[in-house]
Amino acid sequence: MKNYLIAAGWVLFLALVLVAPAKAQNDHYPQFMEMGNRAYNSQNYDLAKDYYQSALDDNQDCWQAYVGLGNCEYVKKKFK
Repeated sequence: MKNYLIAAGWVLFLALVLVAPAKAQNDHYPQFMEMGNRAYNSQNYDLAKDYYQSALDDNQDCWQAYVGLGNCEYVKKKFK
């Protein structure tokens, strides 16, 4: 029984160690959005586009990044 508990503990430990970093990789998009918004407000549209694209690379469901990209393109008069 003792060996079973030790093995179960190791399995749980490995699951937490392997799953937690994979899940934590995609949580930087709020920082990218904040930096993109700051760059946009400073009228640095190329830098803002890069930050918004980084947010989308991190989380494709971040609709605010699509809006930010569209706003940058609109301000630069790139309508295509």
